[in-house]
Amino acid sequence: MWIAADHVNAYVPTTPGHHEIYGYNFYVDETFQGRAAGTLQSGPPALTHLSKSAALIRCQIEWRGPVEWGAPNGRTIAQEMRSIMIE
Repeated sequence: MWIAADHVNAYVPTTPGHHEIYGYNFYVDETFQGRAAGTLQSGPPALTHLSKSAALIRCQIEWRGPVEWGAPNGRTIAQEMRSIMIE
């Protein structure tokens, strides 16, 4: 299961045909080797009982960068739907 990453690059458009690369770190809660610390923000998990011995947990997770100029609430870098089946 993938739960973190310390090298995540966002290609942010600047002008038509051009972009800047913003480096983020989703591994530790601090700036790491010049990459800004991001957060994983999850919504409420949903539990589905599949049988007496199996269940499915689903949760939406938003990978968000820190507050920065041009992104007062941080940038959404990725959105993930995580499904975990337990048997």
